[in-house]
Amino acid sequence: MTDDDANLQKLSNVQSQLFTVEQLLGSQHSKQEQLTNEMLGFSTDLICELRLLSLVRSHIIRNKATEVESIVKSQFLKGLSFSALEYCPSFFESNMLNHYMTFISYLRTHTNILAQCLYYFSLSNPKKINTIAYSVFLTLFQQGWCLEEDSLLSDTLIAFASLQFNNDTRFDPGFKDDVIKPSLSNPIIILNDLEPLASFVTSYLFNGASLSYLQCSLSNVVNILLSLSSLRDMRNNFKTDLKSGKCASFMYWEVICEHAVICYDSLIRCMELLPSGVFSLFKYIKSTDTDNERCILLFFESFVNRALDNPAVLGLVPWHPGYAEWSPLHDVASVFRSKYCRFVPSTFQKPLKKVLSIIPSYQKIDVELFIEKLTSHVIGSSIISECELLSTNPSFPKELVITGRDICLLHSTALSYMDNLETPIDDSDLFIRIVRRLGNVPAINNLAHEHFRIVLQRQKEITAAAKRLRTKSLFSIDNSLTTITLSCDRDPFAEYFCDIIATLPSFEECINSLQPSNVSDFIKHIRILIPNFLPEKQLLQADAVLYFAMNTPSGSIDLIPRISTVTDLRHNRAMDAADRTSSIRTQHQRISSSLSIVEAMRSNVQGHILLNVSNELIRNELNAPFKAAMSKSTKILKSISKFNITLMELTEVAKKVTADFGLSQVHSAQIVRFLFFRMTDHITLRSYLSNDQIVWRRSVIISKIIESHFNELLENAIQPCKDAFNLRKKYLERAKDLLGHIKQNSGISVCLFYVVETIGLITELTTQCKQTLSFDSCILWILISSELKHVYGLGKFISHFLLGNSLLDTILSSNEIQHLGVFCSAVGMLLNNCKSFDQRIANF
Repeated sequence: MTDDDANLQKLSNVQSQLFTVEQLLGSQHSKQEQLTNEMLGFSTDLICELRLLSLVRSHIIRNKATEVESIVKSQFLKGLSFSALEYCPSFFESNMLNHYMTFISYLRTHTNILAQCLYYFSLSNPKKINTIAYSVFLTLFQQGWCLEEDSLLSDTLIAFASLQFNNDTRFDPGFKDDVIKPSLSNPIIILNDLEPLASFVTSYLFNGASLSYLQCSLSNVVNILLSLSSLRDMRNNFKTDLKSGKCASFMYWEVICEHAVICYDSLIRCMELLPSGVFSLFKYIKSTDTDNERCILLFFESFVNRALDNPAVLGLVPWHPGYAEWSPLHDVASVFRSKYCRFVPSTFQKPLKKVLSIIPSYQKIDVELFIEKLTSHVIGSSIISECELLSTNPSFPKELVITGRDICLLHSTALSYMDNLETPIDDSDLFIRIVRRLGNVPAINNLAHEHFRIVLQRQKEITAAAKRLRTKSLFSIDNSLTTITLSCDRDPFAEYFCDIIATLPSFEECINSLQPSNVSDFIKHIRILIPNFLPEKQLLQADAVLYFAMNTPSGSIDLIPRISTVTDLRHNRAMDAADRTSSIRTQHQRISSSLSIVEAMRSNVQGHILLNVSNELIRNELNAPFKAAMSKSTKILKSISKFNITLMELTEVAKKVTADFGLSQVHSAQIVRFLFFRMTDHITLRSYLSNDQIVWRRSVIISKIIESHFNELLENAIQPCKDAFNLRKKYLERAKDLLGHIKQNSGISVCLFYVVETIGLITELTTQCKQTLSFDSCILWILISSELKHVYGLGKFISHFLLGNSLLDTILSSNEIQHLGVFCSAVGMLLNNCKSFDQRIANF
């Protein structure tokens, strides 16, 4: 091969590499743009969702009776409403916006001043603590959504704690006007000595720490405990177990302690998921605390136990039918509370501790050790950092979502701070001048509740682009003034030459077809071809570059190395772009995952509010039609057509009433669902069976067959996948426990919930193990081994009232309908398996 042929081959190889690199760069840039745009939207939505979640929790924690109309019109149910101009509020004059932006920026950078403002205002306005803690405080720092904002929240709380612990002022919770006082075991009473700090710490913990930490540490324990159907009977049973010789109620507390230990261990293992500000805050509180009382009460009573006492309200699990007066989770909270009963005013905890101290597993829970681990933990964080976002997108926006009402409250806190200054006010003080420039606090009106955005000025970061700024002049001239050297590393000619050839067809095919003698001859052919591939406005410059390349004295000797260097540089840029895309994708996943969690939690909490709304509607607006529907209860048991007519009448009235209140279709459908359960939950499995003698007799026959041929039926069910079944038996036992919640006195909502949960669990398990586990075998084993006495009757009950319901699509989700249908089909399979044992069921 001659030198000319070798150079042509090198040129062909470089062009091929350039084409690949340009494709990679193009795809990376387009992907980065897509991910960045989505991530900007997600981050904005996340801050709004966190704001909405804190508003919902604030309403529930206050637990005040509120009229339906005010609830359905509230933003915590309908969603945040913004002013017509999102960056310009309608509440106050636009010229005041700059003053308030300066005011807010000052407080954000002077957290010690902000802490004093919040503290003094809370002392003089105890009724407004929840609003300040859950709305103003969190909003001021973007709901603590990133590492830097979380750090500012923590710094403010540390300054707040320092002020409160060094101040002898006694906090008055304001119970004087309340007719009903909270019980001694209520967190409000237990945490009273730590107020107002406790309210701010609670809002902070549930805003950020609850997202990943509580989900990972508590959700699994919550789901397991709620699935154990034997616990309620065990708790209320005082009979002695013959095998163990223990009282059933004592065995109940053994089970509770075992799960409390699991919960305790999980809280420790998941500690790294806490925001870094939590470690800093509790490390400071411990330094002021001789016996860890403050740390224990603020973490366990204000955070963990509050989540266990009401996991649905705090968003851990969706609303589900249960026992209003009892939950095993309450008793897990009592186990934790007994560990620090010396700090609790309730006298119930000490006798409970004496009983629990006999249980071996109870000794494994050490709240003192937990606080030691919490305060000695190496500070890290699972939440995303703003610096990390700026490294991939230097123009990442920084905005507050706030209302005029929040700003007025913040203004009022500043005035409280000025009123409590011990030293005379110095007019030269910058903060005093800022506050006085604001004037009087504006009067609150309807426009004050509209949200708007405030753009925050962040400290200027040195971005990659800034680092590349020239530090020298464009030309460096030596002393002899005979040479001019470009200080720039770029090679404009080679760069543009590469831009041209990267857009052309494969050089290898062209060279084989045209048979040029050398590189210059080949470029001559390319000059003729480029009008077919380049836009007209680029032709003149491209022709000039190719002409220069063709006529350069050094020819291919100089050209090939220069474009090879450019190709290598572009390849490095493509690799850097791929790394940047990977970083952006990771950020995208973290933010979108957080958004999904917050949306689910907010939906769960709103479900609790809608349940309360439906109860209020039944007591008032829907009282007459609801009573009329209930009066037909004996008729609808016997006739599905009358049941459908009655339900349709009530549903139409409910839709009209909710529409008059301005509820959305989604919320209206949820209320109709709750009304359906309220109307039908008095129709129990027992009442249905007693009104249908044929179904009752058949159900008894099936139950007797299962009882007498139990082992044989189980063996036949699991025979196709016996080995795999034994490995996954614990999961199936949990599904069996779920079904065991359904008793003969269970209403439709309980039957629906636990049947859907059971089928969902089996479906998930068999999907993951579809090569080894059969769905049919698993569901048959559960139906046979379940403590449910009337499996056949339950299948008919569901078919009659749920699958036979004309408003099925309105009341139930498609997933629920599918699971209910699968359950009824499974009952049919069980019936077929039982036919060989009794000829009477051949025609069922």
